[in-house]
Amino acid sequence: MKKILVVICISLCTLAVEAQTIHWMTFIDTTDPNVGAIDVCGRQMLYRYFIDEVNAALAQKGYKSHIQDFYGEDVSPEYCKKAVESLEIYNSDDIIVFYYIGHGARPATDIDYMDSHPFPQICLAQHEEREFIPLEWIDEQLSSKGARLSVTIGMCCNNIVSNVCVKEEPIFAPNYGMTYMSDNKTEKIQELFLDTKGHIIATSASPSQTSGCFQIDGMIPCPDFIARMNPWWFRDRYSFAICSFFQTQLDEYRGKLTWDSFLSNISWFVDKYSNHEQTPIHKIYVAKAPRIKVKEPQAPSIIDIQETLQKQKENLNNKQQTVEIPKNQGETQQAPLPTISETEIAKKVTTIEEKKEIDMWKNELTNYLTTLINVQLPDTERFELERRLSKELFANGAQVKFLGQDSDDVIDRADVSDWLGILATNPNGRILMVNVVEGSFDSNNRIKSLKVREVYKK
Repeated sequence: MKKILVVICISLCTLAVEAQTIHWMTFIDTTDPNVGAIDVCGRQMLYRYFIDEVNAALAQKGYKSHIQDFYGEDVSPEYCKKAVESLEIYNSDDIIVFYYIGHGARPATDIDYMDSHPFPQICLAQHEEREFIPLEWIDEQLSSKGARLSVTIGMCCNNIVSNVCVKEEPIFAPNYGMTYMSDNKTEKIQELFLDTKGHIIATSASPSQTSGCFQIDGMIPCPDFIARMNPWWFRDRYSFAICSFFQTQLDEYRGKLTWDSFLSNISWFVDKYSNHEQTPIHKIYVAKAPRIKVKEPQAPSIIDIQETLQKQKENLNNKQQTVEIPKNQGETQQAPLPTISETEIAKKVTTIEEKKEIDMWKNELTNYLTTLINVQLPDTERFELERRLSKELFANGAQVKFLGQDSDDVIDRADVSDWLGILATNPNGRILMVNVVEGSFDSNNRIKSLKVREVYKK
């Protein structure tokens, strides 16, 4: 039954998106007994420093975001295959990004095969070799969808299994405040995603290599038994390099940012700081294309908003819980995965169908709020949209809580009525993006509390 539900829900998700859109498909194995907790932290980092910032930059060019976020029990070969095959593209200017974090492997073959097929097969949280999925197959499938650009990235080992310009040091300072993006960073992200057509495939290690982690916190050297007790001290090298590049380089990056220059920088960084034990590889099949023209924004209709209200069912409430991980100073911080057993309790959704409802609801509300802050939309239409959202989706006295880029702690809060007014006004286009994290609902299925992360112009 669970497998039938996920097939139905993935199909519904693909039908719901027709606008000019960037489609994200992330499969992150957070249940592995050895590295699952590290991958949880990697997932948070990937979304907050890469995906959220790309969405904010492309929103300025009229792009909506559609996220399919698979982690925990949702990671499987069947779900991956169905998600890839069922994705439908309705606009030739759409963009697809597939990102996998987990285990991978390659077969023992002759050197000619390895040269012509250097990319791994991904395991997807299971060990049945016949169900491994070749990363090249995913690239082939997604590049045939008719999108402007497709990017397929596998952060996994590429070792043989018998039965089958970055800164000088890896320093990633956490940001517990709001997210800010400079005009230059926004322009470079737009340059990367919007100036070419074609497809890209990349993986985090060369054939015969494994993919490892950087330690970014805690005692050094760190004994294995201490490391296992403190997995949040570690990040996978490849995702860390991508996010570090976005955090430290793009504000001042002056050259032309192409996919080859970007991924070559990432490869150099990982190769150098792994002592040449891990060298990422990529292949790029793109051509220069005219920059996307900004499309006229269009406010959602009252029917669209009322349909979203129907998705705000009571069974969405309290489905996204968090648990506390102890810090070394004896403090606590919220995070979703300290151990496997707590994952099953704290992040469990009763059915895959409920998870898809949550994801779709968050995508829709994020896109409504992104439209609300779009200063290209006439004032009268933005104020009308503000009124409709307030009346149709939110309860009286609803509160919005703001989260920092690197924290699940609430750093500020406001009345929703005041907040929507600020969004609709958005002086000087200061707010670039509003990312919906979670919400809770009253007995009438209206939002009584909302958690968001906002991205601001620096």
